[in-house]
Amino acid sequence: MISLIYDRTEGDVREARVFRASGRNIAERLKGCYDHIDRNRVGQAVNELATWMRNNGYRTNAHGFIGWQKDSLVTRELGEEMLDSVAAVRRDLVVFPDTPQLPPTLFKMNHNDANALERILASMQTMTEWIEWSRNLYFSDITFHG
Repeated sequence: MISLIYDRTEGDVREARVFRASGRNIAERLKGCYDHIDRNRVGQAVNELATWMRNNGYRTNAHGFIGWQKDSLVTRELGEEMLDSVAAVRRDLVVFPDTPQLPPTLFKMNHNDANALERILASMQTMTEWIEWSRNLYFSDITFHG
């Protein structure tokens, strides 16, 4: 499964603003930025979860968009589509009680909203790992083989 980022801080955002204001080329990815790379990561995670779900008997029509480019504009429609795709996988698989809610919009999203968006997917990845672990434990236990 894809690695998600959900530990951004206000300090990360300040650092990204300082780099952008300096006009320097950012050679290293900064957690305080949220751009096409982050949006594609979310789309890829949605697709991986949806594929796992379909392969394991769950019904989902979730599909994450992974065609974001550096100069892609985040229109209201594309932002809603991205949030809807995360909402779809969240709705179609059980989640932990502490799994955050989706941010209401991608416009004026802050670091807490970005963390929540990716935390939902990371939580669901953990849930799929637990399901796999439980299935493997149940079917590999010698006591069940008479």
